[in-house]
Amino acid sequence: MLRLIGTLLLVAAAGNYWLVTQHRHTPLGMQALELQGAIGIPISYIAFGAGIVLWALTVKRTRPHKHSAPQKHKEQHTQIQNTKDLTWVSDVIDRARSLQWEQGARLQFDLGSGIPFGLQLTRTTPEVTRRSVEQFAAFLYTIPTPPRAKVRYIEAQTQNVPRHHTVRGALRRHFHQNDFHVVSQDAWVDILFHDSDPAWKERPFLFLDRG
Repeated sequence: MLRLIGTLLLVAAAGNYWLVTQHRHTPLGMQALELQGAIGIPISYIAFGAGIVLWALTVKRTRPHKHSAPQKHKEQHTQIQNTKDLTWVSDVIDRARSLQWEQGARLQFDLGSGIPFGLQLTRTTPEVTRRSVEQFAAFLYTIPTPPRAKVRYIEAQTQNVPRHHTVRGALRRHFHQNDFHVVSQDAWVDILFHDSDPAWKERPFLFLDRG
């Protein structure tokens, strides 16, 4: 609405300027000059200024919100270029083993083809459940995106929201909402990533052969 009014004001400014400069001797032009003299300021200047202000307000309103869903930064999360070089697997395993979890939460490895990691929550409190899910989502963000991941609940307590909502909310802190899909099962939540790193096609399992 503001943009429409701003556009009309700009058109009016141009029309008034055209009247008082090119057709000032016509009846309409003379009326425009008389009104301008009564105000003391050229009407075209007023209309033009107001139109510019309204347009500036609409541009500010339509600017993307700073807190829109995040996207991965290339410097933080790059795809594996050489999938034959498996040193990245060692790095991922080391990163996973270095994580510290609260009581009742632990990281699981190789839960199936294309599911290198899962989070198991056993009799955790609602707050521990929430924090552990958020930590798991942050960890997944720091590694080459796997095809799938899983959060398993064993008598774990949750806040008064569905489990998959908690998982989705944690993931959205790091991934764009269109990059993944969560599916709620009886005792776990499946996480499916739409654009997984191609390296996982060469290594669908971690194969913990590093001791």
